Amino acid sequence: MTETSRGSLNEVELPLTVVIGRTALTLQDVADLKPDSIVALAARADEPLEICVSGKVIATGELCEGEGGSDSLAIRILDIHQDAA
Repeated sequence: MTETSRGSLNEVELPLTVVIGRTALTLQDVADLKPDSIVALAARADEPLEICVSGKVIATGELCEGEGGSDSLAIRILDIHQDAA
């Protein structure tokens, strides 16, 4: 691969998803959702969050304030998965 083509690949944007938890709901539970409904997740508040690229977990992290202070969220990387590097 040439330096030019490698440089072009470095400009490709990939979707990054942060997973805070998962759960399963019945169709009836979904139909019953309304404002102020609370959905319990199968995760504790102090557990690291999964950071995924194209559906694959590449790292874990924790929520923190973004550069805009408490008005924005960011994620601090805690660990990069070895198979993702």
